[in-house]
Amino acid sequence: MKPGVWSLLTFCLSTPAFSQVDVHLSLLDGKTSYRSGEPIRLVLTFSALSGSYMLNMTGEKPMSNLEEVVITPETGVYDWLKDYRVGHPDRRDYANFTNLSGTSPQIVELALNDYYRLDGPGTYNLRVTTKRIFRGTDLVGMTPVPPVTSNEVSFTVTPMTDDEERAEVDRLTAALVTVRRGPRTNDRAASQQAANEASKLEDDLMYLAGEPSTREKVRRMYQNPPFNLQYGLFIARKRALVVQTLEAALRDPSVWPGPLLLDTADSLRRLLSPGQPAGDTLETYESALIESLPKRTGTARTMTESTILQNLPKDPVRRNAILAALRPTLLADFEHLAPGPLLGPWWDVVRDASLEPALAAMIRRFAGRAVESRYLAIKRLIDLAPDKARPYVVEEIADPKSRIDYDVVSALKEPVLAEADEPLLAIFQERGSQADDREQILQRKSALAARFASPAIYHGMLEIYQKWGAKWPSEVRGGVLGYLVRVHEAETLPMIEQESASLPNEDYQFWNAVTRVANPPAVDALLKKRLESDDPKVVGWASYVMMNNGLAGDQAALQARLERWRNQWRGRITEADDYQKMLETNLGIALVRSRKWHLSDGEVESLRRDCLTAQCQRELVR
Repeated sequence: MKPGVWSLLTFCLSTPAFSQVDVHLSLLDGKTSYRSGEPIRLVLTFSALSGSYMLNMTGEKPMSNLEEVVITPETGVYDWLKDYRVGHPDRRDYANFTNLSGTSPQIVELALNDYYRLDGPGTYNLRVTTKRIFRGTDLVGMTPVPPVTSNEVSFTVTPMTDDEERAEVDRLTAALVTVRRGPRTNDRAASQQAANEASKLEDDLMYLAGEPSTREKVRRMYQNPPFNLQYGLFIARKRALVVQTLEAALRDPSVWPGPLLLDTADSLRRLLSPGQPAGDTLETYESALIESLPKRTGTARTMTESTILQNLPKDPVRRNAILAALRPTLLADFEHLAPGPLLGPWWDVVRDASLEPALAAMIRRFAGRAVESRYLAIKRLIDLAPDKARPYVVEEIADPKSRIDYDVVSALKEPVLAEADEPLLAIFQERGSQADDREQILQRKSALAARFASPAIYHGMLEIYQKWGAKWPSEVRGGVLGYLVRVHEAETLPMIEQESASLPNEDYQFWNAVTRVANPPAVDALLKKRLESDDPKVVGWASYVMMNNGLAGDQAALQARLERWRNQWRGRITEADDYQKMLETNLGIALVRSRKWHLSDGEVESLRRDCLTAQCQRELVR
């Protein structure tokens, strides 16, 4: 996390304290006369009269609720941000803080247009009440103070004619072309200055509200959409024109209808038709896009398909109907679509043997880049054609830089991949002396060795483990022992016991790594010994390992341990500490959610009904 950025969710807010902070409001450059649609830039100057404070400097669009901006009179003032929030609630959970003291006033610049559209004509009075101020000198100890209200400023607004606005649109678009076509430079400061200038010009275009700017904003929206122009379409006075133009763009086979265009059209259409059920408009748009696919070609077609996938309704019946209608097109265009949704959540929809060549092409295309997409493509090729996927799995295991995880390749049925033996051994020989596994390469390779390495490298891996294992993170030690115990159980069991005893409070990560790939009965017996411990922390992690990696017979052991706990605490649960109370929930969840066995609904309800703690009753659901 960058210095000065703090998750708002972690604040422990105490009772607000009275502040000694002055907030002075002024208009940038002393300007007091504006035409409607011109940016009205405000300057808030914060000064600490005494004491030390922290100031929230966050100012990204859309604006949050840090300020209450009060304008009088309200004639000619439109709260467009309130309309935008109807379908776009502010879920921001971060902030950017700086110190505020008497010797260092801080300035926050705002644009009134980011809150309101002012059409005029009129003279307006404005003041700002802010919640940006916290008492304290650091992020951990700061506490909020009551909102502080600024002084009042006045200014006038006169309407801008269509001719004046057209001229302003021409000026801004020409300036944007000039800035973006400026000389290429490696000067980071110059590049940042050009980017800031372009952003300001886009803001100025966004704030205009008449018909000339509306048409230009819509045009830019679907040709090369900068995010902020979405707000500009909420600012526009003629929203019906916006919706009409966006809907025409959605029907145009040559337009690339990105998700932002679809979201804006849907949100504004619902504002124009209050009371319409949520989702109806979006479904209508998606149906029209699906019908238009035969007329679309190239990028316009694949972008349309991606937009449809990103905006599927939550209702499963509607969603499945759209996916069924879309399936033939997705199969035809599979290789040219963004791989994430198709290889991820919608794989079951498109899964087809005809995709085998496209998956192989994706794997080759993403070599050395877009590795997550490559890994997903390998996983799906394993599903369709394991023999074709095998060489790619060996390649990833042998690659010392590969971050592929065991879960990606676990479905490959072959017991071992002997071709990967020597590369795996070489990786451990090279990296084994390094205690720092920050990149988690050894952690991943140890799980792959546990699953795919043959007995041929047993002695080499054992020697490396005995020489360097004490330096490794517990997950790496556990993974290597998972390989060793698979090959030579009798020799490895004492090492597992010894390692486990050396770890503080034993270690869930260690045991999960040991049993992740294979859990021989002898190892499972060691886990059951931990389950009988009187230490609730040990029992808790042991039950979690059994839930994930246990054997079918572990159900009876967990059930017996839960009954023992309930018999011990029944009638005196108020005496139990938090760890003991949590243990009931841990044991119950392990029984209910394990994939190694299946409890009936009646059995789950019986477990929940017998809960002694409220948390157990809340969380014991399948």
